[in-house]
Amino acid sequence: MEILETPYAELVHHLQGRYGKGAFHASALIREVMALGNPRFLEAKAFRDSPVLAAALGEELCFTPPVVEETVCREGVVKVLNRLSDGLAVESVVIPMKGYATLCLSTQVGCRMGCRFCRTGRMGLRRNLTVAEITGQLWNARFVLKRPIRNLVFMGMGEPLDNLDTVLRAIGVLTDVRGFSVGPRRITVSTVGLADEIRQLADATLGVRLALSLNASDDRTRSRLMPVNNRYPLAVLKQTLESLRQHTGLKEGVLLEYVLIRGINDQVADVKRLAAFSHGLNATINLIPFNPSRGETELVAPSDGEVNAFHEALAAEGLHVRRRWSQGEAMLAACGQLGSRASGSLLS
Repeated sequence: MEILETPYAELVHHLQGRYGKGAFHASALIREVMALGNPRFLEAKAFRDSPVLAAALGEELCFTPPVVEETVCREGVVKVLNRLSDGLAVESVVIPMKGYATLCLSTQVGCRMGCRFCRTGRMGLRRNLTVAEITGQLWNARFVLKRPIRNLVFMGMGEPLDNLDTVLRAIGVLTDVRGFSVGPRRITVSTVGLADEIRQLADATLGVRLALSLNASDDRTRSRLMPVNNRYPLAVLKQTLESLRQHTGLKEGVLLEYVLIRGINDQVADVKRLAAFSHGLNATINLIPFNPSRGETELVAPSDGEVNAFHEALAAEGLHVRRRWSQGEAMLAACGQLGSRASGSLLS
């Protein structure tokens, strides 16, 4: 039994059924590992006082977060290479904020969505991460790197809703107040627009926030950038988001992520169409300048002046817009740049 992926209720049930124990020892396990970062959890007082139980649990419990193999830090941003037990690797990113930090989590090794502006998409999908490989990224950030992580964004490698059951279970572990205790309102789950899975996320009533990676205001352009649009076009996404406005399972409002690419989605007509799509959604637009990866030849990043002009045009339409300044671009840690090979380095 992997401690990093077992919810409290299941742990209580297991201890009761197998050992006649329950809530006290389950809480102690979760507290030691996830709240205090103690990998030698069976040496805690609760288990020293129950040596027979401790010995038995030592035979069946395991604690196997990914191994922090390499880190690169520039201007406070930390890019982390997490080596998995099968030799593959995923990257996570610690982003400094005022007084705390945000962790960008990965959910898959690679991704099968194939978005043209994303380095991870070029890898294809190697496999889904397990719950422990997801929650272990937070454990590493807090207790190996000693970073004050408060917010989590599922915006790293992979499409979170393509690994939905695992992500839902991970969120349950991450939000448990006995352990990691990350408030649901401090968790954002990003998706390329898997409409059916968006509804399932809402039905799970976790209270997290949804971010839709939109990136275009018309179907032709969006399908060119994001093949998933052929399955879930903009009209379907708009209808899905409208149906969720009163849903209690998601934090009110949606983030619309818009990667601005010169000559592709930065025209006056894009502003008008984006305003029309956003109407009635209580949306905030995250405006993100395209971050080219090494070897990128087709797509071009906009200038600061072009980003500012697009921002101002959106604001003039009455939209709530936040410009996301690129952090970590030089070390391939910015949006769309994650994607290490199993044997590669963080800067490869």
